[in-house]
Amino acid sequence: MYADVDRFVEECVDCASGKGRPPNPGPSPGNITLRRPFEAVSMDFVTHMPKSARGNTFLLLFQDIFSGYVMCKPMSSTTAQDVAEAYKERVFRSFGASSLIRHD
Repeated sequence: MYADVDRFVEECVDCASGKGRPPNPGPSPGNITLRRPFEAVSMDFVTHMPKSARGNTFLLLFQDIFSGYVMCKPMSSTTAQDVAEAYKERVFRSFGASSLIRHD
């Protein structure tokens, strides 16, 4: 049965069109070679936190991908404007602009 399936796949035009290597082989975009701290930063939210005395229910985390160093910022909203201001306050003012910011 294995030989029959193997022969069918080899003769199948649709199967053959899906074979082969990508036209531009190279490193995975997920693998980045970093040369210095804060060249790349990842960020994510911890949500559904208990409301703080200042009204914050979110925790924004920034992590330097090179060193693993983590900074956090309590937040009351997750708007793009507030995230940009938090990045400026926690990362940019201390370490300069990152070349790459990863987020989901």
